Amino acid sequence: NKRLDGSWNILSYKHVNPNGLTYYYTTEGTIHFKHNAEDPSGYTEDYTYETTSGLVHVSNTGTYTFTNEKAEYYDLTKISQSGSLDTLKNCRIILLTSDDLKLLQSDSTGSHTFVLSK
Repeated sequence: NKRLDGSWNILSYKHVNPNGLTYYYTTEGTIHFKHNAEDPSGYTEDYTYETTSGLVHVSNTGTYTFTNEKAEYYDLTKISQSGSLDTLKNCRIILLTSDDLKLLQSDSTGSHTFVLSK
């Protein structure tokens, strides 16, 4: 999806843990999508958010592959700086315009909702 291509600034980040507790974090950084004609496409995330324990920095690269024809759902494989792999299934693009993007990703720590803009 060509509208997804590019660097997106994170405006907000919401985390819901497995127990259902919701956290809203002040976040600075970007998520970058690089569409390739052949799957998989490139993914980079680099952001910092503030918790009650202090700042947390997230920096991963990886690949994503759309899993449906409407390009709403995708599988994401993240590679951390330490080299560990984490595959997130059924990530979802909730909203995508030329300037706005809302993503939902889930992993073992819960669900992560990002609101981004170009």
